[in-house]
Amino acid sequence: MPRALLVYGSNSSNAYTAAGLVANELKSAGFDITVLSAAEAKLPDVAAADLVILGSCTWSKPTSDGHELQGQPQELFESFADKLRPEKYPGKKFAVFATGDSRYTMFCGAADYIEKLVRDIGGTQVGESLRIDGLTTAQENSVRAWARGIGSAYLSPH
Repeated sequence: MPRALLVYGSNSSNAYTAAGLVANELKSAGFDITVLSAAEAKLPDVAAADLVILGSCTWSKPTSDGHELQGQPQELFESFADKLRPEKYPGKKFAVFATGDSRYTMFCGAADYIEKLVRDIGGTQVGESLRIDGLTTAQENSVRAWARGIGSAYLSPH
């Protein structure tokens, strides 16, 4: 049974809800899955997993000069990413999702951030990133379909 780890960062429970939907689909597909918030996840968790799913909400981070930096991952997710970045995971399979709002300039910018993180640590991204526009609860079917696609892509012969 393949081991999957899902690490998420959520401010308003939207990414948390998506993480639960993804985890349920992967469990149904035969994965042994662990879901952790970015505050709980540790590097050994990543090393032990066969497939790592990384997800975050996208938000605007205030800067010291009073402006906002749009398209950023959730703060605790960014802290987790800072710990992960010096490590190398050549060939490890990763999947990416982000929540956001298409009314903002940097729609789901957290997905772009996480995709770059995966490249920086030598991982291999499985499938396209999922970009959820608005409330996850309004898009449950597409989130579940994405998760099934990630599971199938991982399980299919490489």
